[in-house]
Amino acid sequence: MAGIQRSPGETPILAARNGVVRDTFALALAAAIAQRGVSLSWLHRRLADRATPVSIATLSYWRSGIRHPEGPVSTRAVEEIEDLLGLAVGELMSLLQRSRRTSVEAAAPNPLGDAFIEETRWLRQHLPTVRPVEVRELSTRIDATVDGDGHVVSQRVSMLLQSISDELTELNVGDVSPSVLERTPTLSDLRGADVDRAALHPDGRVWGYRLRLDHTVPIGETIMLEYTLAGLPPVREISHVQERSSRQTLLSVIFPTASRPDWGQVFHQTLDGAEKTAPRPINGSSMFVVEHGFGPGRVGLRWGYRGDAP
Repeated sequence: MAGIQRSPGETPILAARNGVVRDTFALALAAAIAQRGVSLSWLHRRLADRATPVSIATLSYWRSGIRHPEGPVSTRAVEEIEDLLGLAVGELMSLLQRSRRTSVEAAAPNPLGDAFIEETRWLRQHLPTVRPVEVRELSTRIDATVDGDGHVVSQRVSMLLQSISDELTELNVGDVSPSVLERTPTLSDLRGADVDRAALHPDGRVWGYRLRLDHTVPIGETIMLEYTLAGLPPVREISHVQERSSRQTLLSVIFPTASRPDWGQVFHQTLDGAEKTAPRPINGSSMFVVEHGFGPGRVGLRWGYRGDAP
């Protein structure tokens, strides 16, 4: 769907219609709803289906400009509205002004799970940066390379991130290692940012990097971040943790022809550590999983050979 067309003379903040001053967010939302040919009731139902409920009255206030989306919950709803109405990522978000009122934002869930609360706190103290609530993963792709024994050698990570704060200049990446590490995994071939600092918790399980982005990302805008991870423990699994739901998460593994596993498995973990698994077919020499709207939690792939069946 084409982007919303603005009339000559409109500014990024305010515009007039029939003598009534309305902000361009309200005008853009009203235009998108009209172009899509849907009702507020339809939008209300679809948002509820995506676990981001907004009342019809609130949607009406947003469309008329009487009220504006404020806070992380409303911000998430605006992101879903963009998707539902076929708009480009950030097309509505970029029109939102930062709230003039001071409010308490919902705390982001611990991205590494409740079992690593102290380690996560330590990591954030040693890699101080923006609050996690200021960034949303729109999509993530991880492609793993494995050796002849089926162990992960490296992972190529590609992430499309959206700023939901006024300015995004730096962020952290990190994870929990399935076994104890002596040093932080190697991060190379980085695009979209530069490494500023690395940290590894004394227990050798939780690691992270602080990255400085190569340009400032305004609210509603996106950046593509890519990097390769190596120096990982010799395991037969890959996974990715989501702080919030993401539009798409893709994990893939390609195996050497002579080392095709005998079984594959997809797993989902909640942040409290509960896990659900299901068999995953290995087609030829590859295995993958695609998730839409997954999170918060961890999604991953495991594989193995005769004698180590799950």
